[in-house]
Amino acid sequence: MGLVEAKMKILEVLWTVGTPMKSRDVAQKLGLGIASTTMHLLGLRRGGHVTTPRHGLYAITELGKETIGLPKIDNKQAAKILSQVPVDKAFHFLYNI
Repeated sequence: MGLVEAKMKILEVLWTVGTPMKSRDVAQKLGLGIASTTMHLLGLRRGGHVTTPRHGLYAITELGKETIGLPKIDNKQAAKILSQVPVDKAFHFLYNI
């Protein structure tokens, strides 16, 4: 796994889990060494992609989310996404019991 690929995978794990994680847990999920994962996390933190909400825990930042391809959603975009649509443009689930 290359350097950039490893960092991207770390960001993806932090986003998927959704709660701050220890470097040991990130390493375990990715099958990487703890030391190399910690070094990647420190680099990501220096770059603003990861934050440390508490000592020893890492969480993805908005910049980190943008880096892995997630769009930045502001209040206006969220309102548009969550707004009602006409019936002909709606998505309906078929549920059979």
